[in-house]
Amino acid sequence: MSCSAPFGMGRFIKLYDRFETMIKIDTRILNICQELVDRFLASSIKRDEITIFLCGGASKNEAEFRVALGTAIKSLKSKYQYSVYYPERVFVELILGHKRYDLLSLENLLANSVNTVIVPLQSPGTYTELGAFANHPELQNKLTVVIDPKYKRAPSFINTGPIRYLKSKTDSQIIYHEMEMRSVGVLAKNLSEAARKISNLHPIIPSLTNPLTSYEFYLALIFVLDQIPRQTAIQIAQQFESVNKDLVATVAETVINGLINERKIALVGNLLSIPPQGINELLVSFKTSKKSEELLEFLTRLRMNALNIILRGKTYFEWRAAV
Repeated sequence: MSCSAPFGMGRFIKLYDRFETMIKIDTRILNICQELVDRFLASSIKRDEITIFLCGGASKNEAEFRVALGTAIKSLKSKYQYSVYYPERVFVELILGHKRYDLLSLENLLANSVNTVIVPLQSPGTYTELGAFANHPELQNKLTVVIDPKYKRAPSFINTGPIRYLKSKTDSQIIYHEMEMRSVGVLAKNLSEAARKISNLHPIIPSLTNPLTSYEFYLALIFVLDQIPRQTAIQIAQQFESVNKDLVATVAETVINGLINERKIALVGNLLSIPPQGINELLVSFKTSKKSEELLEFLTRLRMNALNIILRGKTYFEWRAAV
């Protein structure tokens, strides 16, 4: 699937200085990328996936319960696909990276990208998350809060403050249910119903500032332009966002790091390529074999067009300059 290194994406890359780079991307390549944007990020695309951000306590028992709950939600049989994400797993690369993002900012970024944010009230940490999210102008309509029934009528600040506000002023859902392993299946079903309600009221708008809806875009981009310098992939994405270019770069870094860690894409030096398992991941995301075959034909056509531009172009920029 991949071309040899000397014929990689550096053929339309020009490096002026090792420390101050100006990358010029052939407009024909950008036209190909536009087709990918139209295919994977169009607002008209009907999506059967419901994405969930699952918060939870940090103790051993709370962590085990959260994993069990997430697994139960994902395994539900439905016409919808329920995808569950955990903040510390999605953003570990950025949290530990040189930019030193704080977890709350990253949670806000992800929470804006999912259909609902589930907050099981089990610990001081989840109480803090509830307070922060309930005051967020966008997140306050996308919360699903789980409360132990024994606290339903307690005259606590949580009940008289954020919970009362969410019930009366927002579209968020409040579920009273015990948080025990024995009833995790029933709770998962109740949470899926709440997620569908919120999803209908606040559908996700796919974009390159959303790390979840742009996941397939980056797999497809690397498939079509394999091999491609990592920074070039990010700069291509920035070409399609006129306002939040820095946010696009942050999201691109998050997604690419995640794909590398999952071995869905490979990074050798500074060049990204896609192994067979990454291609399979992209194709099996479509439920029918007919849709998968049609997608493969679409991507193969774009890849052949890209190779023709790269290999037959009049101007050659040495690929090593991009490393």
